[in-house]
Amino acid sequence: MAFKLMLRSILSSVVLGLLLVAGLAFQVSAQPAETRGAAEELTQVNVENRIGDGTAEVGYKVEETHNLGPWGDRKLQDTPYTMIILSEELLQNTMIKDTTSLNRMMPHSRIESGFNTNNTMIATRGNANSNPLINGIRGASGQGIFLENIADVEILSGFSGFMYGVGTSGGLLNFNLKRPTKELKFKTTIGDYGGGEYHADIDVGGPLKDGLFGYRLNLMAEDGSTAVKNQDIRKGLASLALDFQPSDRLIVRSNFYYGKYHVDGLQHGFSSYFAPKLVPIVDNRKLWSPKATFMDVKVFDGGLGIESNLNDTFTIRAAWNHKENEVKTLNSGNTVRRDANTNIIGFTTQASASVAKEIADGGYAYIDSKFTTFGAKHQVTAGFNGYIRTDKHGIFRNPDGSLRVAMVGDTSPMYRWGDSHSVENFYVPDLFRSFVNLRKAAETVNYNFMLGDVIDFNEKWTLMGGINYSRISTKGFNAATGVQTAEYNSHSWSPSVSLLFKPIPQVTTYFTYIDSLEPSVVVGPTYKNAGEVLPPYQSKEYEFGIKTELPGGALLSLALYRLEIPSQMSDDGTNTGRLTQDGRQINKGLDANITGKIGQRLTLVGGYSYVDAKIKKSADPSVIGNWGIGVPRDTFKMYAEYDLPFVDGLTLTGGAYYNGKTNTSNPNNGITYPGYTLFDLGARFKTVIKGVETIFRFNITNLTNKNAWVNPNLNNPRMFSLTASFGF
Repeated sequence: MAFKLMLRSILSSVVLGLLLVAGLAFQVSAQPAETRGAAEELTQVNVENRIGDGTAEVGYKVEETHNLGPWGDRKLQDTPYTMIILSEELLQNTMIKDTTSLNRMMPHSRIESGFNTNNTMIATRGNANSNPLINGIRGASGQGIFLENIADVEILSGFSGFMYGVGTSGGLLNFNLKRPTKELKFKTTIGDYGGGEYHADIDVGGPLKDGLFGYRLNLMAEDGSTAVKNQDIRKGLASLALDFQPSDRLIVRSNFYYGKYHVDGLQHGFSSYFAPKLVPIVDNRKLWSPKATFMDVKVFDGGLGIESNLNDTFTIRAAWNHKENEVKTLNSGNTVRRDANTNIIGFTTQASASVAKEIADGGYAYIDSKFTTFGAKHQVTAGFNGYIRTDKHGIFRNPDGSLRVAMVGDTSPMYRWGDSHSVENFYVPDLFRSFVNLRKAAETVNYNFMLGDVIDFNEKWTLMGGINYSRISTKGFNAATGVQTAEYNSHSWSPSVSLLFKPIPQVTTYFTYIDSLEPSVVVGPTYKNAGEVLPPYQSKEYEFGIKTELPGGALLSLALYRLEIPSQMSDDGTNTGRLTQDGRQINKGLDANITGKIGQRLTLVGGYSYVDAKIKKSADPSVIGNWGIGVPRDTFKMYAEYDLPFVDGLTLTGGAYYNGKTNTSNPNNGITYPGYTLFDLGARFKTVIKGVETIFRFNITNLTNKNAWVNPNLNNPRMFSLTASFGF
């Protein structure tokens, strides 16, 4: 409770203090020019979107990062980490419909299953993370993010401990929301994402009161059937961003959005414990769950930010974000059944219900100072960031009066392997009749204080270094009784240092060391030690890389890395055993990616990743030397566009996406999921009709309709997408 009160007090003080500073700055800017004197020479706040160009004309290359923690905005080529940025126009032209589908375009992330749950997952360098940032602020989970409201997606492979405090080694996603535009903007898009999944959205923005205010409004609706039989989706979004700029040196930003996401017929895979042999793949066009299953998500998000150049030396940056997700799910799980000779004889289905609510508040406040000593330029940043997150779970009352966090239906009759028709019509009782209320299940409080310095010795050499003091408190509760069952408090210092060398302006080489405090884990309800809090742990990363701008303008990067991380695993290889944290895993590998134009007509966006993930230390000697759980040895993803020379405005598009083989959740059973490759093919035509810019897009994803196991679920089937955009 003390941590929570402290963090709320700090956030409140930061917001009030910065509003006071904003008021003073506004008063200064409002003074007559003769009384302000030298103040007119102060650096202006950059009020552009500051996310680079990112258009198709430049091959979707984005010049600068945005909200990179205490480092702020920095040229992507001179950022000493493996990063790629997916721009707004790239997301539109590839017709990526939700955050689950983002993995198709993330070069170093393994391809995840097509559940159509609109959840966010990144899995790089042998680890996974499902907790992204919004406008550079941590705290909320990946549920309830709509790409129609996103300006760009920053993808960081590897550690982020110094920038954001407690984090994970599975990479990081930062979603930057759309901002007001300097000029009037209007665009509407209609289309079908495949199978009759109809979609329409409106994007409007511009200035007001001679630029004193700016606005950006997004409205979206989606309804229809997907490419999976008996699966339907409904989505809706309303978002508004407002800017207030009383002077050239001060800007106040706010954003709000409300969204709903509902899917009927949740696609489900099968038990991950496939030993002693992998089961045959099934048709991913069929629904392998009852039609009555569903997921319903409601989200509200609101934020406030401020940036002010106080003078030539000092700049303040601060922001706060509040997000609430409420998720109601009626799900099912399939279990493979075998006879005494281990031959597959069928599978059974079970239904379960859950209701959960997440409330997250996060924020940051930084002060930047620029000065020169002995010919070296410094940018020193001191600041704070942190978040409070509360998770509540629904309580269900069984007919006998007992309380349970989740209710599991009776085991269904056994179904024949490969026949899903009877599964679709499996009777699911109305488990929500016994729903009582929501009670606290977990609470996490994290705050961080950091100090960093960027020292430019000359045009060739730069040193970036800093230290982050991070403190985290995690509590687990029995959602049925409300009694606290576990608590863990930890604190740590996380240093980071990077040395950059630019032999020529087009080439940047770097070496980075970063130390990170990984978050504690509240063991899930399926494990024997459910509710136990596994303690936070310290991880280390070393990275050496090179980035170069090719003659055509594309940015090419290559990085070698080594990660030292603890390993978590179930003691019996299933999600019903005891989850433990008793080992050490070493991940070594290579990342390569490219974004931009190759010549005048060819665009490439993608990359290759190789991971050598081995368990080096464990309480169970039999797993030492085994391959890491769920880690593909390599992935390759490449999206390409070619502007045809003989038809002005016509562009051919396509992609190839390879995911290497991975093992199951038990590293001892020798069962692996085969690697597979998916292909896309499409076209885009851009023209002007009576002064209105018009773009038609057509795309086929999973061109060959490949069926594949994806840890251990199903990938998406072939989908035909068609959209048309009109605007100016």
